[in-house]
Amino acid sequence: MTVGCAEPMSKKLHLNFHNNVLCIYKDSENTYLSLDKSFIVFIGEIQKSEPFKVIYSKDYINTPFPINLNQCLKIETNHLKLNKIYEVNLESNKNFSQRFCLIGKKKEIQVFQINDSCEEC
Repeated sequence: MTVGCAEPMSKKLHLNFHNNVLCIYKDSENTYLSLDKSFIVFIGEIQKSEPFKVIYSKDYINTPFPINLNQCLKIETNHLKLNKIYEVNLESNKNFSQRFCLIGKKKEIQVFQINDSCEEC
């Protein structure tokens, strides 16, 4: 899959967290699939005055587009740390993204969606 430059204005991506799994979806019936029916999901850590550091990336080919919570993409979060800011991106023929933090203790972790101006969880 070839990914070009992301659109300057990305659209909102929805998140849900349960049992150490991050569930991402668009919450729209539109699929936004590219012509080759593929998309990519990547997560990066956001650090003040540091470049975007991708810590998770996966290509999806012939996979249903995550249009709602029941059809979400499930991503294990064991590679993510608590109280850090991350941004998850889904790119197809459109770009969707959302910044978030995982906050809590081992058995009581919650995901918080945050806006782009936040520098701390």
